[in-house]
Amino acid sequence: MTRAVFIDRDGTLIKDKVETVRPGDLEFLPGADSLALLKAAGFLLIVITNQSGIGKGHYSEKDMQLFHSHMLKGARDIGVEIDGIYFCPHTKEDGCSCRKPLPGMLLKAASDFDIDLGGSYLIGDQNRDALAGINAGVKKNYIVTTGIYPDGIYVPDPLLGSSAEICTNLREAVLRIVENVNF
Repeated sequence: MTRAVFIDRDGTLIKDKVETVRPGDLEFLPGADSLALLKAAGFLLIVITNQSGIGKGHYSEKDMQLFHSHMLKGARDIGVEIDGIYFCPHTKEDGCSCRKPLPGMLLKAASDFDIDLGGSYLIGDQNRDALAGINAGVKKNYIVTTGIYPDGIYVPDPLLGSSAEICTNLREAVLRIVENVNF
């Protein structure tokens, strides 16, 4: 079995520009290049993202796929190879099993890539990201304050318990994972 780091897209990996799907809006957050350290440590990099704008009819799945192709190329340009992207196109009202905080995207990726969830990590910028990791059995979850908490003020949901740690940015979360890796 392989290990992975699941990474939220908007507010964690890239700047959240509200329903970011135009290639020209792609802007990696500082520290995105540090994900290469995780690849060097043997982790798969899997992006997981709620994209309810599709379900709301604000943009198409094709628009999002084109953006993701552009994002994958941009990641390669900064030395990062992303292994997979999983998205939930549903709205809250749809009652699906893939929309974070539910674990559907992580479970699908684990099945597709033979991932050991207990030996994997998650990095996101919201409680629902960490809760998705917890619900999937991910070892440790990190919440970065670069997304909806630009002032760095974040109050964790009590449901997270000790399964989540707060980091100021993506690079800090990556470094914490790398220093905890047992080779």
